Amino acid sequence: MTSSHNAIRHSIDRILNSKVITDPFPHLEIDNIFPESFYKVLLARVPSHKMFLPEKEGVFRMNIVSDPCGGMDQTTIFESRAQEKEKTFWDNFRYSYFGDEFITALLNKFETFPEEDVYMCGRLIVDRLNAGFGPHTDRYDKVISLIFHIPSVPINERGFETMLFKPKDPNFEDTGEHYTYDDFDEVKRISYHPNKLFCFKVMSNTGGIGSWHSYHQDTDLDRLTIKAFIQRDIDPEEVRRVVDETKHRSKRWRDEKNLDSY
Repeated sequence: MTSSHNAIRHSIDRILNSKVITDPFPHLEIDNIFPESFYKVLLARVPSHKMFLPEKEGVFRMNIVSDPCGGMDQTTIFESRAQEKEKTFWDNFRYSYFGDEFITALLNKFETFPEEDVYMCGRLIVDRLNAGFGPHTDRYDKVISLIFHIPSVPINERGFETMLFKPKDPNFEDTGEHYTYDDFDEVKRISYHPNKLFCFKVMSNTGGIGSWHSYHQDTDLDRLTIKAFIQRDIDPEEVRRVVDETKHRSKRWRDEKNLDSY
């Protein structure tokens, strides 16, 4: 069995040897991000989905490293009813994949160097029917966003893909909310395949480039991922205030549009 220590070396090598794709914004799409033997153990150590906490419609989570700006129940897997062997695995995973070496590799890869200190948080996520967000760039304190795809078999359902966009108006102003699809042109889709990492540099329409992405799940199958974020270490109260404001406005992406158009 591959240890977390050996697995992180494999993952960092995969990142360093991958090309940053710049259209429509800087991102990486990496297959086999974990060694195969490690990936099999990872799948076996995911706790029962029944223990995941509800986050929003169709979304359930189990925190690995809590987000101090999240404003929701931040109970982690280590305080849950997960089995001890599951907790041990994710503790080792946390040490390797949320540590300084992994963070530094990603910052260097995307050539982004915030003035503030950074940290990394993340969670296991199960998405089900009606989970999703309208086009958005991600919260302003985030520097790099990561989505590890961890199904046991490839799933080619349309609603499992992540969509990447460009605004139709190059001068479109990003106010942090989730928008309706008719404001954007779709550029590509990221498939949901096993042992895959999709990650991107968070950009709020900087120089006309924004990390506009979205997904909307229209099936009740479980979409299992690890969502993680490298974040600036800034005042969490300020972040929560901005998040609360944008959540109210973001509701219109679902209310105002027929989602069949996505």
